[in-house]
Amino acid sequence: MKLDLEPMGTLTVHTGGGSWNFSGGPIAGRSCTAFESVEWTSPYFEATSVWANGSYRNGPEIAEPNIRIMFNTDDGALLYLDYLARVHLPSNIAGESPSVLHGAVEIDETHRLAWLNRTALVGYGILDLTVNTMTYEMGVLRWPGDVGPRR
Repeated sequence: MKLDLEPMGTLTVHTGGGSWNFSGGPIAGRSCTAFESVEWTSPYFEATSVWANGSYRNGPEIAEPNIRIMFNTDDGALLYLDYLARVHLPSNIAGESPSVLHGAVEIDETHRLAWLNRTALVGYGILDLTVNTMTYEMGVLRWPGDVGPRR
């Protein structure tokens, strides 16, 4: 079976919300962040966050953010995105390496985007501290016979 990666647009996380952390946890440091806003522009929809936060486990070089976002789509549906990312902090902050993510969408089974409930999302992005954003290029993994629309 062959998997195809179909572009799913750009996810922009505005990181300027509050953040709380401690460094001496039992496994690693831990932090929690509330995001200002998140936008997702894709070939199938445009969405703006109504709620967004994340928690991070981080060591000296690697961080593992777990991000949760509830969006309102351009046609009024609620769409939930949950993703886990891995990032080498020093090189990502320097703009030299991306953060990579994998995640899933949940949306009402009667909505036109319900096919996304059966997919896996991936993405890569760079943190830009000058404007406090993390911008990801997103993709959805597709397989032959998948019933969702194709571009």
